Amino acid sequence: MEHNNKNKETIKALSKAINLDPENPEGYISRAHVHFSMENFQEASIDSSKAIELDPEDPEGYVARAHSNYSMENFQEAFKDFTKAIELDPGDSYLYVWRAYTHDSMENFQKAIEDSSKAIELDPENPEGYLLRGEIHEHIENYQMAIEDYSKAIEFDPENLEAYKWRGVNHDSIGNFQEAIEDFSRAIELDPEDSYLYASRAHAYDSIENYQEAIEDSSKAIELDPEDPEGYIARAHTHYSMQNYQEAIEDSSKAIELDPEDPEGYIARAHAHHSIENYQEAIDDFSRAIELDPEDQEIYLLRADLYKDLNQFPPIDKDIS
Repeated sequence: MEHNNKNKETIKALSKAINLDPENPEGYISRAHVHFSMENFQEASIDSSKAIELDPEDPEGYVARAHSNYSMENFQEAFKDFTKAIELDPGDSYLYVWRAYTHDSMENFQKAIEDSSKAIELDPENPEGYLLRGEIHEHIENYQMAIEDYSKAIEFDPENLEAYKWRGVNHDSIGNFQEAIEDFSRAIELDPEDSYLYASRAHAYDSIENYQEAIEDSSKAIELDPEDPEGYIARAHTHYSMQNYQEAIEDSSKAIELDPEDPEGYIARAHAHHSIENYQEAIDDFSRAIELDPEDQEIYLLRADLYKDLNQFPPIDKDIS
């Protein structure tokens, strides 16, 4: 509340300065920044547009408006402004980073890689470019290339929490579970209060059948953030691996309660129901997961297996067609 009041006072002071000197773009830029910090993105966009009108050769106005448009998910408009800013200041690596983020948000992944690579070329010792390019590689499932970029970020910043976290995720994705555990452990040293790290390490432990460590980590994730379904999902998977099916059902049900729009909870619970021959409950959960993620073919195949167990052959044809 105090911070918000301070921002309001700053807005008043800047408005007064603008009234005294309405042809000075700096006042509009400064007020745009404050509006942005208050998440008044439309007002920030209006002020930065006025600054551009007054000084169309200053990239700062375009950058401010681009950030506002990006935050409002007007990605095409943000792209145009970042591009104009780059035309005016082509040596600023930060501008390529943000245009890459914009490309990534529009799923223009190759363009995003090109811009993040340009940012790295301009500032090769800045880990930000490598982190961003690693993230984009991850989005298109180039996990090994993502690992290489996150490793480069760590080379320049050995205390970079995000680099260890996401390198761990990518190691996990290609089955390098021991490497994933090492990265998550290092990230936990840097931030022992991040529940996501424990849930992620729990998954890696589960994958190498270190079930006790997995239960401890997923329980720690739940302790740190009992409103985050990730810890319950991770513990449900380990209970399932240990054939503790009722506990798996309880944990996945809690995850569903916390996030009923995430298919992972339904899939985890369906597996447990299937294992104790609660076929109809399992079919219902797989069906709900399909409603939430109709593009995931694996869920249709899992439901088809259940129909087969029930000798309901026509639905199999539907699911595997």
